[in-house]
Amino acid sequence: MCGAATVQVIAAGITALYGLISIVGGYIGFTKGSNASLIAGGIAGVLLLVCAGGVYGKPTWALSSAIVVALALVGRFVGTLFKDPIGQVLNEGRGITAYVMIVGGVSVIVAAALALMAAEPRAPNPS
Repeated sequence: MCGAATVQVIAAGITALYGLISIVGGYIGFTKGSNASLIAGGIAGVLLLVCAGGVYGKPTWALSSAIVVALALVGRFVGTLFKDPIGQVLNEGRGITAYVMIVGGVSVIVAAALALMAAEPRAPNPS
């Protein structure tokens, strides 16, 4: 597996899927008239895809960055759920989108954190 641990490969897969969902969500928001959705979803999605690919080269940096991007997205969409009563929000498109983005973001955070914790300690480089 190119030197990456299985847990890191799983985290990379979840991160890549979340990145694709972010890009698609940004495009859907754009079709409904939101340029900000396209820009934010596109940038976040591309960053997540880069993080997913980076797991094979610099896993610590890639997984840490994926956690930061996912936290930002989760924080943004949690705000959406608390604007109106929860039952009302979940019956609308934006509530469903928020729910999907929150669940996806939490999945990335958990998978990346587990992959970081499972990383094999490296022996110090003898000088």
